[in-house]
Amino acid sequence: LLPKPYRWLLKSPSSPVIEFYPGSFVVDMNGKRWPWEAVVLLPFIDSKRLIHAVRSHVNEDMLTEEEQKRNTIGTAEIFMNDESYNTTVPAIGDLPLFSKIEDCNVRTLDYNTSHWHNDNKNVDAVFRPQLLPGTSIPFPGYPTLKEAPVQGLKRWKIGINIFGMKSRYRTAILQMDDELPAIPPASVLGPKFIGTTIYFRYPFFQEGFVTAVSDSEVTIRGKKGARKWSKDENTLWMLRKQSLIDQYSTGEGITGTGGWSIPSSDVVLSIRPLKGIETMPDGSTVKVYAKAEIEVPFVAALWSPSRPDPRFLNIPARLEKDPYKFTKQSKPAAVLTNSSFLNSRKPFNLLPPPRGNSSSSSKPIASPDISAARGLGILPPSKDPRETIKVLGGANVSTRGFVTKPLNSKWQQPKGTKSFSTTTSARLHRPGGSRPRVALTFAVAAVTFLSSGFVQHANGERCPSVLNHASLTLDSESSNVPFIARHKKNCFINCDSEDEFMDERSSSPPPLEFAHGTTTLAFTFNGGILAAVDSRASIGSFVGSKTTQKVLPVSSKILGTMAGGAADCSFWIRKLQAEVKVHELTYSKSITVARASKLLADALYGNRGLGLSVGTMIMGFDNQNGASIYYIDDTGVRIKDTMFAVGSGSTFALGLLDTEKKENMSEDEAISLGIKAIRHATFRDAYSGGYIAVYVITSNGWRKVFSEDLALTSEIDSNTENK
Repeated sequence: LLPKPYRWLLKSPSSPVIEFYPGSFVVDMNGKRWPWEAVVLLPFIDSKRLIHAVRSHVNEDMLTEEEQKRNTIGTAEIFMNDESYNTTVPAIGDLPLFSKIEDCNVRTLDYNTSHWHNDNKNVDAVFRPQLLPGTSIPFPGYPTLKEAPVQGLKRWKIGINIFGMKSRYRTAILQMDDELPAIPPASVLGPKFIGTTIYFRYPFFQEGFVTAVSDSEVTIRGKKGARKWSKDENTLWMLRKQSLIDQYSTGEGITGTGGWSIPSSDVVLSIRPLKGIETMPDGSTVKVYAKAEIEVPFVAALWSPSRPDPRFLNIPARLEKDPYKFTKQSKPAAVLTNSSFLNSRKPFNLLPPPRGNSSSSSKPIASPDISAARGLGILPPSKDPRETIKVLGGANVSTRGFVTKPLNSKWQQPKGTKSFSTTTSARLHRPGGSRPRVALTFAVAAVTFLSSGFVQHANGERCPSVLNHASLTLDSESSNVPFIARHKKNCFINCDSEDEFMDERSSSPPPLEFAHGTTTLAFTFNGGILAAVDSRASIGSFVGSKTTQKVLPVSSKILGTMAGGAADCSFWIRKLQAEVKVHELTYSKSITVARASKLLADALYGNRGLGLSVGTMIMGFDNQNGASIYYIDDTGVRIKDTMFAVGSGSTFALGLLDTEKKENMSEDEAISLGIKAIRHATFRDAYSGGYIAVYVITSNGWRKVFSEDLALTSEIDSNTENK
């Protein structure tokens, strides 16, 4: 921490360098979706001024002895193994991983007094990046990439999903060696692996108890014989297996998943992950495995790490009478999923051993067989499930089936056939119980489909969402694919066939009634056009996104604004952008604003009555008409004027514009008025907010001139500033 005598330089108004540390700052989104992706606009720090201020205004005698020591440049130290030296290193706090080290043979030397200091002055001295002979690698229990046959590191644009949405950029992916020996079938591997332990979650290995082995032909559970798949079960198994392998590279929508490309595996293991170490009444310790299963491709499992953690060796396991299938217990079982072990808010305590796990909070859900839950186990359900089981309170509810990436065509069923999915149709909450927060990714996805309905499955039951702790009650008749947009026929052009869209047998409304909230405005000034917008997208009473880009470029001199359904506005403006580009390439000249707006108005008029939600301003500068602004909506209306305000906050913005807008305003005056109008609208309109973005269009083209986070601006400050 910064010593107290220095703090006033950062906080006091009388500090000679106070401008280096502003109380608020501008975040330039520049088309980014999240604030942490944007550029923070901070003043450059003059190092000479800063050093001079520190030396001239802070007396070092005011520092404590420990602070003065910390403020002094130290010397390098060398840690050298010396078998003749023996000491005990004290523990660091109460952390078990940093307990005291006895019989330590490491000696600490001052670099300046060692022979390495003199050797460094030799012109022939070089650094050799190699370990000393006898070095123990890897350290027991710690992860290392060497545990798997990694072929190399490649950069692919695979759309990795670790934050709830696909990445648009290339990602570094570990490529596993494809030249693996032939893997025997499940009938051969089952007797050898079932009942043993393996390790998964490379490179952070975790132990698991194998309960079943399956391939495309048969499944073997416990000590029972093989059961052959039916034709439908075989198809389902193949789809789920491929989805499981794909997600090792593309991720599951949460951090800690994805980034590892593994070869195709014809064998899948069902395992019970190690849950923890429990201390028995007599003081002995036993391993406890979760009463749930996750699926692991055979090629992603390891028989034993090269350096296993000694803390977990020689500890017996506490198992049930039938540890391979536990659906008929008198007490409810606990379900844990793959993602729970990757991103649990309450990590499973492995060391020190827990005193008991009976106090874990739980929520009942209705589920198929624990060994055959849809999306949880490899064995398809053999009966209609009616049993109630529990989910540990510390575990996130997310499985491989709950993916945020779009499903491709091979997952969609032909019309009139029975549909299926890898997701579970279980209820995640008590009836009438508290409902967890809706994940931000679903909010953004819902904004994207503001004008479309959704079809869902599970016969009206509450369905798991695409991310942790997300659920929503949806009704449907048949479709078993989560969150697939339901489009009406012939809504969009250039479609190969109507089979590309989902069946429309369900006409249920969306689960939330989406309210379109925004404030966008545009007006002319002397020499150009000013456009100002906010960045909030709302879903009912929820804020779906605070950083929506509501100004989209059409050409180098034309912009379009978004108000209404985010997906509809974005689609049609980008469609117009493509048409404008075709016009410029065809006729070798820039399109006029009037023609561009007419193209969009005609397209929307041809699709009127289809439930679109579009209210946009197309504005720009051309040599024929100068500065022009057109308002266009989803009915095909096209109006030209010198000032427009669109959105739920437009009433407040227009009141200010009508009062203070003047003829022949300068560019600076127009920018100030636009900022002020958006600020006032966001202060009064509940559906407007986020960031202010201001653009100016002149004969030289458009440019962004201002960006501000409205959360850092108070109404009082705004009113005072403009008086």
